[in-house]
Amino acid sequence: MKKKLRSTKKSEFTSLPLDNERSQYLTRLAAEFLIYNLLPMSLVECPKLQTILTQIEPSYGLPCRKYIMKTVLEKMYNDTRAQVANELKNTNEPLLPTVPN
Repeated sequence: MKKKLRSTKKSEFTSLPLDNERSQYLTRLAAEFLIYNLLPMSLVECPKLQTILTQIEPSYGLPCRKYIMKTVLEKMYNDTRAQVANELKNTNEPLLPTVPN
């Protein structure tokens, strides 16, 4: 039996602010999904994707592509870079193989 989804109007809910923990989590998940599947960031502007996310979390509004690229991806990059640097710093093994002369 198919369930009919109730149409929700964005005005029925108060939107989560961009700095809200839940909003940041959902935005990062969306960015990770796009990156993992090698999809273009322009998909965040796709009305169908926005509808899906609104059905999942009515108070969530996916930020624009510019915000995701300048804020979210930059933070993800810096976090990953710091993690790699930390792992390299804590390794005891040589990083590059040496070739005898």
